[in-house]
Parts: sequence; structure tokens; C-alpha cells
Amino acid sequence: MSRATNRPTILFLNVGHTFAHLFMLIFPTAVLALEGAWGMGYAELLPLGFAGYLLFGLGSLPAGWLGDRWSSGWMMALFFIGTGLSSILTGLASGPVGLAIGLTLIGIFASIYHPVGIAWLVAASDRPGQVLGINGVYGAAGVGGAALLTGLLADGFGWRAAFILPGLVCVAVGGGFVLSLLSGRIAMARAEYQKRDGGVGAAAARRGLFLLFVSILFAGLIFQMSSVGMPKIFQDRLGSIIGEGAAAAGLLVSIVYAISALGQVGGGLLADRFDERWLYACSYGLQILLFALAAATFNPALVALIAVAVSLQTGTQPVENLLIAKYTPDSWRATVYGLKFVLALGLSAIGVPLLALIYGSTGAFTGVFLVMAGFAVVPVLVGLMLPGRVPEPLQEPVIEPAE
Repeated sequence: MSRATNRPTILFLNVGHTFAHLFMLIFPTAVLALEGAWGMGYAELLPLGFAGYLLFGLGSLPAGWLGDRWSSGWMMALFFIGTGLSSILTGLASGPVGLAIGLTLIGIFASIYHPVGIAWLVAASDRPGQVLGINGVYGAAGVGGAALLTGLLADGFGWRAAFILPGLVCVAVGGGFVLSLLSGRIAMARAEYQKRDGGVGAAAARRGLFLLFVSILFAGLIFQMSSVGMPKIFQDRLGSIIGEGAAAAGLLVSIVYAISALGQVGGGLLADRFDERWLYACSYGLQILLFALAAATFNPALVALIAVAVSLQTGTQPVENLLIAKYTPDSWRATVYGLKFVLALGLSAIGVPLLALIYGSTGAFTGVFLVMAGFAVVPVLVGLMLPGRVPEPLQEPVIEPAE
């Protein structure tokens, strides 16, 4: 079976990326409806999701290790079914404690996707940047679709439906994945990453990974604060124009992430052609300017500024994933991606209470934008410091059935 033509595998992995982000971002929009239903404030409700956001990242390390050492196929099955059931449980919560437990379980099961799925995709094509870029479009659909879908379901049927109905769909897709796995339609390409222009020595690779991990933490803080805060940002700054309902804010978030899908494809294509280090530094350099402008913007131009910033963030993801692949041997690929997402989605979850703290103490988002601009300085410096590559022979890939 050709690496590039294993369509059922790639389709399931792409849909999984949508689900991973969708379920993690139902709560930030549902919380707008919960404010009225439970009589609790935004700054009081938002921290209930902290453990889930933290474990969404921290769980990536054991998930990646199990994907390398046990079974990538069955880990993905666990992702689909576990995430769906956890979302249904969250929708049945009767109070803040039950809600926090459900959100935590969503984070645990959703943490499986990134280390296992991304490691699988890197070897899926001779143009990994393009494949990762398309996969990123599916992820952006989950991020943006979560806000719109949640807003519509919450306004139309109540906040519980926003968790229960997507959960049922995820479980159903998980059942289809299991059947495909058992029938042999799903296959994994376990291959040494095909370095376009060579690799680096062991010492340089370790230095490159260390620098990337530092950058990933700060980039993750930016992602957490922007994605979780976005519905409230639009409601707070544009409420006089769009109204106070969750659906209107959710629609704007969906527009932002629909635009950002172009960044995913563009970033992947550029990563196949140009030096990833410079792409990485330039992306975050532009974000510094955009966040500074957003801090002072209180009109519809804010949507455009945030859309461009998010497009740069998402477009950098395939670049970052290819840099990690260049510095990592195949046998540890999922594990190292697990380490990445421990930082990008786990430790960076402190961005959620930080967001609540800044907004709660100031009642505005100006400080949030300025803090994100400061965080973006670190990836710029890292991109300029990453080690270069030296020529080395390419290795032939080996195709294995999914475990």
C-alpha cells in the first residue's frame, strides 16, 4: 500500500483532529449560556475547565509513549470513543463539580490525538508539509466549528445539547474506526522521516529540541489565551454591534478559524519549500504587531486583526511539527510529539486561569493582548537560534499494518 494513497487512514486522522479541538472548545462558548443558567460569573466558571485543559496536554506524553510501544490504532479508537462518552457525561452534569469532572475526562481522552495522530501523518506522504497543512485545516474546523456549533445548540436547545449531541457523533465515528481497524482498511506507515535537505548531529538535534520546547510553551500560552478568550473578546468589545447571545460571538469565532484554514495550507506548502526556522521566526514576529494593534481596537477591524494572527499561529503548526521530525528519530517520534503537547496544550493551560485573572482584575482584554504580544517574542528568538542541517542520505520507508 502506498503511503500517499491510504485514504481511509488519513480521513479518520483528519476527522480526529477536528474532534480533538472541537470538544476542547465547546466549554468556552457554552460558558456564556451557563452564566445565566447557573447564576455564576465568567471568571468564576472558566477555571472549571482548567484540569481538562491541563490534562489535554499532560496526557500527550503517556499517550505518545503507548502509541510507540503498544498500539497506535487502538489508542486512536480509545480517543474517539472515550472523548465522545466523556462529552455526553459532561452534558449530564448537575452542578459545577460534575461539570469539572466531565471536562477533565474530555481532556484526558482528547490528549491521545496529537502525539499519536501527528506521528502517524508525518510518514503518510512524500510531501508531509502538505499533509500536515490539510490536517491542520480539519483542526481549524474543529476550533472554529466548536464556537458556532455550541452557540447554535446552546441558544436553541440549551447548553447540555452542545455537549451531548457532538458526543454521540464522536462515539459513532469511533465505532466506524474500530470496524475499519479490524477489517485491515486502516494501515500505519512507520518510516524514518524523509529529510528534504539532510539532518543534524545528535548534539545539535538535542539543542534544537530544547529550544523548540521553550518556544512551544510560550506559543501554547498564546493559543490557550486566544482560543479560550475569543468568544468573550468578541462579545465584550463588539456586543453593541452583534448582540449579547452566544451564537453571534460563536459565528465570529468560526469566521476567524475558517480564514485561518488558509494559513494551515499555506504554512504546510511553504514548509516543504523554505527554511522552517525563518518561517517560524517571521510568523511570530508579525503576531507581536497584530496583538499590539488589537489591544487598541474596539471596532469590527478587531475581527480582521485576530483572523490574521490566528492564521499565522495555525500556519506555523506544520512548520513546527516538521522541525520536530527533523530533530527526532522515528522510534521516538510519537513520544517526542507527546512531550511537545505536554507543553503546548498541558503546561500552557495556565493561560486559562491567567486569562481569567487578567480579565477579572481589569474587566477588559487590553492587558491580555499585550501579554500575548510579549509571549510571542520568545518564538521569534528561538526561530533565529535553531541549528541548521547538514546533508545525509535518505532512508527508504517501511509500511507496517496498524498495531
